[in-house]
Amino acid sequence: MEAVVEVEGLEKVYGGGFFAKPTAALAGISFKIQKGELMGLLGPNGAGKTTTVKVLVGLVTPTKGSARLFGRSAFETDARRKLGYLPERAAPPEYLTGYECLDREGRLHDMAREERKKASARLLERVRLPDAVAKRRVGTFSKGERGRLGLACALVADPDAILLDEPTDGLDPVGRREVRELLVELKKEGKAILLNSHLLSEAELCCDHVAILSRGELKASGKTDELLASGTRVLAVRTVPKASDEDLAQIAKVSKAARREGEGLIIELAQESDVDKLVDLVRSRGLSLRELVARRASLEEFFLEKIGDAASSPPGGST
Repeated sequence: MEAVVEVEGLEKVYGGGFFAKPTAALAGISFKIQKGELMGLLGPNGAGKTTTVKVLVGLVTPTKGSARLFGRSAFETDARRKLGYLPERAAPPEYLTGYECLDREGRLHDMAREERKKASARLLERVRLPDAVAKRRVGTFSKGERGRLGLACALVADPDAILLDEPTDGLDPVGRREVRELLVELKKEGKAILLNSHLLSEAELCCDHVAILSRGELKASGKTDELLASGTRVLAVRTVPKASDEDLAQIAKVSKAARREGEGLIIELAQESDVDKLVDLVRSRGLSLRELVARRASLEEFFLEKIGDAASSPPGGST
């Protein structure tokens, strides 16, 4: 099956010359999104997420590699006709009402007047933006209301591929849940969705695929469940008597990390065979195991494992 969204060997280098060193925003990344898939594009600030999205919508020209939509170059206008896009910090004209913004978006897609009216009513209900709010000027909207309007605008033409750059920015927990539910519905309808987000907990709840970027490089890509199963083994351990600080220090020597959590310990192991070493050590310390439960690593733990200290490093110019 041909991918709906495809990025292959994508590179983007900024700068260079007499006064500036070249900066690699993207360093040869590749991934695909099929029909009915929701992929999370994840990474710290400066990882290259927004640059990737801008290439896909034709706003940034890559230095090398290709970006394709529906089997055609992303730089062909016709390839983008069935593409929905919500940019980061979307800024619709503040003098327009919500309805006028949606109508304008529909006109850009050559939709008939009656078709635009029906789409606006349907989408406002779908993104949970009240009619009374949509009748106001955008300048009076809260940040969350602007986010809901932006999402509705991205869906006006019933696109088959949807690129969303931080769609839950400014939303409260209820709003984020509603957007997650909408994304899952769109995926079930066969849409190919790329979700650019820094909220790892949100991505873990709704994305069946993820791609992790760091400093323009692709660190991991694949099905979310499979990637998490391949990461660090995490165990919840409880002993009798309770492990002392010295016990914890010794356990830390045979594991990647160990910390207290409630009455027990959370221990991260590099590989499955280290479980036996851990059990032997616990017993040699005169402790009796009362609980040993394998826990799947969270997306946040897997993410930090893959990017190392890049999350706390200043960005190198990419976004």
